[in-house]
Amino acid sequence: MLARLTAFLVWALVAATVVFWGLRLLVKPPAAPAHTVAVGDASALRGDLTRLLGATPTAPSAAAAPAPELASRFKLIGVMASKQTQGDGFALIAVDAKPARAYAVGAPLDGDLVLKSVGLRSAAIGPAQGAPALTLECRRCLQRPPAPCLRSATA
Repeated sequence: MLARLTAFLVWALVAATVVFWGLRLLVKPPAAPAHTVAVGDASALRGDLTRLLGATPTAPSAAAAPAPELASRFKLIGVMASKQTQGDGFALIAVDAKPARAYAVGAPLDGDLVLKSVGLRSAAIGPAQGAPALTLECRRCLQRPPAPCLRSATA
């Protein structure tokens, strides 16, 4: 009786192993959706190895790291402006590669910079008191929609 039970357990283990590896090797995983983006690990491998190699770390000076250029800090995603009046509207702006936020005309963006005005395809940014220092163009807004098809559906 013990021999039969042992043989049964061995063959059950063999069958479970075959099923496990069969499912592991023969089943294909579902495909990733079309809108997914692969994330690389290249930035995680970079680093300062001077401490590891025995050098004493130095404090970064303000002159060594220049401030990013004003135009490269802001990205205009979209605008919502009135055709009649130039003074009111909203702009969807990403500051320093952070997620985009909606700003009304006159709202502070970063530090002393405010959204001065919004056009149909642009937004002007500048100090609260003074002329606009930068005009952002919306790349998505500049693209014209395709022309409608004029062919008849019955042709």
